[in-house]
Amino acid sequence: MNATHTEPMGVYGRLALGGLATIGIAALFEVVGWTSSTISAARVVLVFFGALLVGIALWKRPSYIRLYMLATAAAFLSRFGMPAEWDSFSVLSGLGTIAAAIGGVLVALPEGYRKLAASAIMLFHFGGILSAVTGPLSPPWLSTVAGILVYRPYLQCLYLTNAYHFYSPEPGPASQAWFFIKYKPDANGVTSATWYKFPRRPQDMTDPLMLSYYRRLSLTMRLEDYIPNPIITDQMKKARVLAAQGENGIPLHFEYMPLERQYRMPTDVARDLILPSFVRHVARRPDLQHPDGQTKIESIKVYRVEHRILAPTLLEVGMRPYDPTTYLPYYLGEFDPETGELLDPGDPLLYWMVPIIYAPNPAKGDIPPWHTPRKNPDDFILIDGVRRHTGGSDHTLAK
Repeated sequence: MNATHTEPMGVYGRLALGGLATIGIAALFEVVGWTSSTISAARVVLVFFGALLVGIALWKRPSYIRLYMLATAAAFLSRFGMPAEWDSFSVLSGLGTIAAAIGGVLVALPEGYRKLAASAIMLFHFGGILSAVTGPLSPPWLSTVAGILVYRPYLQCLYLTNAYHFYSPEPGPASQAWFFIKYKPDANGVTSATWYKFPRRPQDMTDPLMLSYYRRLSLTMRLEDYIPNPIITDQMKKARVLAAQGENGIPLHFEYMPLERQYRMPTDVARDLILPSFVRHVARRPDLQHPDGQTKIESIKVYRVEHRILAPTLLEVGMRPYDPTTYLPYYLGEFDPETGELLDPGDPLLYWMVPIIYAPNPAKGDIPPWHTPRKNPDDFILIDGVRRHTGGSDHTLAK
């Protein structure tokens, strides 16, 4: 064992003790029950400052076992020092506690055993990545067992289940959830509405690592689960075609044929649990209440919007990655804001795509096939199915 393991910690030990005490003060507010926005801000500052002091001490003396013990205690205590609304920090606190404890054990081991333990940790990590890579579609039995019994909590905690973090398969399109919030008539009998889109950039990118944004993006991924081969009757298809007729009809998407490709029925879990939960959450957001503070929300329409990745051919003709037609909305229903229950299960547009597409401008007559909306904007008109479906409400002004 190196002599540095047992040497007095000196100034760096006092620095780490000061950091631990600072975090302890933040946790004390939780014990006494003092709560306010000012106190919450003070607790956050105290925890981060205390963690900084402990981190500096470890950085300067990485071979001191006692510093690792103090770091373990500080990481564990920080879970209670943070305000309740910083719920993600409890995960980070747990990771810090485990990392500091493992670091202390590694430092205490003789060099040979230390290398062996570090190698085991690396093999465990890459074994988790291997189970994730071989997991999709038809996974081997060993990957299934290891993924469920061993690796799932570890991979999900570090968000290593996302393909972009360690390998590059064909990436799938991202999804948003669009909420059309309709209010009851106010005191003057005026009916109003607003939009909320989730997640949003840059509004939801509230931390340097964009953790808040990716967490919200993961939530919308739960709406992507749909029944692969739903029963689509001739009556359902006829009703959808009829909904496309007329001046304000909801168009069909000419690129997604046959018609069955434009129908996405969510799984039972998404319909019965996830969607109602989303609706109730949105209905309770303070920033989405009526400006007068009295008028209640009447209903909420939900759209799962797939943001498709442009093919090279579309880039060649000048289409932009955020062109309106790159968004493919699917109507998931109109819901009661209090209970989250679906109001009209028989809606003919339920679970159908309500596309946003360019169509030839009738006033221009025959348009050459090589003309594009990007290079010849006057030759085309934008038909916004979502805007028509909500009575002309402009969703581009969404919060």
